[in-house]
Amino acid sequence: MTAFGMSITDINPTFFKLIGKSNGSMAPIPERTPAGATAQLTPGTKITIEDKDSYGGLKIDVSVDILEGDEVYSQYDLELVMRSNGNKQNTIEIQKSTKK
Repeated sequence: MTAFGMSITDINPTFFKLIGKSNGSMAPIPERTPAGATAQLTPGTKITIEDKDSYGGLKIDVSVDILEGDEVYSQYDLELVMRSNGNKQNTIEIQKSTKK
């Protein structure tokens, strides 16, 4: 959401991600996303919302396209999780990301 807010004010932030494994073995290298790339829901995607009594939050499954200009650069299935941290705070995070 921060990146979106920055993008509508003509700021294109650069993000860095450190990766590794606790045992010191080689970790998979994340896909490079070009500067200026955007994301949109994959056309025709079905949004699944799961709300269980056994979990204090919501799980939402969506598919997104990553675009470079008008061209689809890559596609992902995302599992978003939303829950309350107590009081007035809430957490929204990508729990799982699977490249198609």
